[in-house]
Amino acid sequence: MIEVVAHDAVAGRLRLRTLRSLRVAGLADAPGRTISTAGAWLVRPIPISLPPGDAYVALGLQPGPQRTQLLRRCGGDISTLRFWQRGVAPLPPVIYLAPQAAADYAKLEHKHGPSAALLQRFLRHRNRRVVHLPALDAWVDRRLRTVQVVTTIQIGGAERITLDLAAELNRLNTPTLVVALGKPTRQAFPAPENFSDLSQQRDRMGALMQVARQFGADVIHAHLLDAADVQRLTAAGFQVVVTLHNTPNAWPRGMQALGTQDAALLLGCAQAVTREITLPIPKRTLWNGIQPTLEPAKLNWRTTLGIPPSAIVLLALANVRFQKRLDRLPEILLATQALLDTEVHLLLAGQGTEQLPLPPRAHALGLQSDIASVLAASDVLIAASDHEGLSLAQLEALAAGKAVVATEVGGTKEVPGITLVPVDASAAQFAAAIKSALANDRPLFPKSFTRHAMARRAQWLYPRVLARSHPPSGLLLVCNNFSVGGAQSSARRLLTQLAARSIKVRAAVVEEEPRRPTAGRAALLKAGIPVMATPPPSRMDAAAACGLLLEDIDRQPPAVVVFWNLISSYKILLADALLHTPVFDVSPGEMLYASLDRYFTQPRTGLPYLNARDYGTLLTGVIVKYANEATQARHAFDCPVHIIPNGVIIPAAIPHPSRRGPIRFSTSARLNPDKKLEELIEAFRLARPRLPACELHIAGGPDGGNKAYAKQLKHLARGLPIKWHGVVRNIPRFLQQCDIFLMISEPAGCPNASLEAMASGLPIIATDHGGASDQVIDGENGFLTPRHDAPALAEKMCVLAHDPALRMRMGQMSRKFASERFSMDHMVTRYLSVLGL
Repeated sequence: MIEVVAHDAVAGRLRLRTLRSLRVAGLADAPGRTISTAGAWLVRPIPISLPPGDAYVALGLQPGPQRTQLLRRCGGDISTLRFWQRGVAPLPPVIYLAPQAAADYAKLEHKHGPSAALLQRFLRHRNRRVVHLPALDAWVDRRLRTVQVVTTIQIGGAERITLDLAAELNRLNTPTLVVALGKPTRQAFPAPENFSDLSQQRDRMGALMQVARQFGADVIHAHLLDAADVQRLTAAGFQVVVTLHNTPNAWPRGMQALGTQDAALLLGCAQAVTREITLPIPKRTLWNGIQPTLEPAKLNWRTTLGIPPSAIVLLALANVRFQKRLDRLPEILLATQALLDTEVHLLLAGQGTEQLPLPPRAHALGLQSDIASVLAASDVLIAASDHEGLSLAQLEALAAGKAVVATEVGGTKEVPGITLVPVDASAAQFAAAIKSALANDRPLFPKSFTRHAMARRAQWLYPRVLARSHPPSGLLLVCNNFSVGGAQSSARRLLTQLAARSIKVRAAVVEEEPRRPTAGRAALLKAGIPVMATPPPSRMDAAAACGLLLEDIDRQPPAVVVFWNLISSYKILLADALLHTPVFDVSPGEMLYASLDRYFTQPRTGLPYLNARDYGTLLTGVIVKYANEATQARHAFDCPVHIIPNGVIIPAAIPHPSRRGPIRFSTSARLNPDKKLEELIEAFRLARPRLPACELHIAGGPDGGNKAYAKQLKHLARGLPIKWHGVVRNIPRFLQQCDIFLMISEPAGCPNASLEAMASGLPIIATDHGGASDQVIDGENGFLTPRHDAPALAEKMCVLAHDPALRMRMGQMSRKFASERFSMDHMVTRYLSVLGL
């Protein structure tokens, strides 16, 4: 039996490394019990032989000076050392308990519970024989470790990405080894420092697995490998991440047939590539990246080739392959020369270009390693490819401040600053685009396409393939906060109602101080619903806060995650990270789209999501609150959309006693400009001369930063019979004393305030916006009036104020609609169905 001890979520992600190493050694089938620290791996991961006997304990130690010194003192019989008996030394990385020792320890565990302290006392018992077994010696590293494996390191785009990613990961303290399986067939890149060449091995995949075990790899990142190789690595217990460096017609052999369990994660080098992955395996995008600071040019190609300084030089950087369509370049050269007033030349750099038939002023340079010199000689990079992943040549040209004109294929349109032409563009269209590109200013090189951004994103994604350590259960709801507000109230109601149905629920907030819970969070905690709080954005970056939340998720994986009124940068980071968990975004109405629009004007560096549809690819579904929003959501996100209106608790009986006195209009709203209370006051002012004795009662106080707005409202209300109630804790009692409920709110989803009024049996007058038409059937349980039309609202106020019978009939219909369509039971049942709980 093997037991891997992980004291936190970070160590938990390293369990597979340790298990893989110990299983290869045969310890899974050993008669005793092996206890190891997560993150340890055997120095020599090969089958081992255990000493005879059943009462001893064998230890593996970490190589180093301390191990050497210890063995000099005891010769391998560790139990003879006094400092060991005193418990000074820490627990070693690997401990093997022979059968009788394992049974003795199991009795102690059963009595006292497992703990490191108990194990230390057991090992250091005076009569316990503890020996060092060299075959159990192990390295320990809490850092994630990767192997980047590629077919060869010959000069090419995928090979360059492999080497650059490894170099940057090592620089960022993620130990990484590069493994090449074959010999280059053309000029190769220099071998990196951490490099293993397996081209001479008869069983290269077997050798790769042995190298990966010796390195203690957590993730094998495969580049250009065939599907059969990927499947073999996965079958051996490795977590395999595969980058697809091109569109499907250029994928390695067999990739289209990969099955659910054949890889841990597929990475497209561009969103365009990722969108074409239809395999049943988690997929994400890892944009290619370059080092934007190029080496200084060593050659002056213009002088060498006799190109005048005033000439315009076009450049094509590509090896001769049909997809690159280098055959189109001579025609493009001639069309550009005809359009421009100056002399035009064409340079072609890449393997095989020297064999191409070329017209005058076209120069074939062959394969070039000194790209900086070639770029320095050019003005415009042109790419006429039929298909492409994400071209490094185009990125390097942008980094060198050159114009780029390229066909709109693959990930080209994802890179800012490239002038695009259709894939079937004529030579004249290319020439026009070249002229336009030369006239435009050069933008700054986008940081998302740097080598650093590429490696940072890999560091973000690798742990996610290692995070499945416990079976998922229950619901996690993530929101900004649980302060006052309709969206927050609905979230609290949903959580408490699900908990009442014995569904495991918990929540997380990102805008509250961890040690200072809002009243809403405190109420949930009091009800026994766990709520995690990350430090707010003012104190912690979104990625760091999401990292804390993901550690909590890894410890207790939920069956489903729901975003509820969550900051866009947080929801995109979390949805991106949750590879195996269904994610739903519950829309609060127009604020969802406005928030996403703001985010996409300046998206987070390295995150390859440029619009709402990109975000929609990460979602299992979107939940909207009213029918009219469903079409908008489907168009925006292009993913499944479900309509679940808010729910309200229906009072046992209509709580409106007959009473005399003025007609009481009411509304319940935070004093916030979104609620348009100035329009409500204006309508009341217009209606008052035609109304019987009446009052307007407003429940709600100013929320953060809106005290000036509240003061302005009270100034507008001077001279009117308006009662300001501030924050009202008991809304049903407040509504009990009212006759007509008024609602103006923008943006409006499925307002809780009007639902509560309907449940209390009040007729509703609402502006026809958002989900109001789902709640109010005009002429049935109230009236709908046009937006920003105070006279129309005033007119309906007069109608209801003068007709008690109509008020009663509409109030009864309100209660009926609330019971049939907006009950809490209906809402919870719909969520259970949609979320699969």
